[in-house]
Amino acid sequence: MEDVVTSGGAALMAAEKLRAAGLEVGALICVVDREEGGRDQIEAAGLVFDPLFTAASLGIKRPG
Repeated sequence: MEDVVTSGGAALMAAEKLRAAGLEVGALICVVDREEGGRDQIEAAGLVFDPLFTAASLGIKRPG
C-alpha cells in the first residue's frame, strides 16, 4: 500500500525488499496515481496495480 505513486520507484524498492525476505508480492494498491509513468513500471515488474484514484479522476490532471 502506497499513498501516492509517481514513478513507482519507491514502491518497487519496497516490493523487492519484501520478496528478498521471502514474501510473495503480487499487487500494489495506492491512494493516488499521479499518472506519470508509475503504472507502466509497476506492471512491467509483474505486479497488479490498483489505484483508488488517479490524478485525472480527481480533476488535477487532464486525461490524455
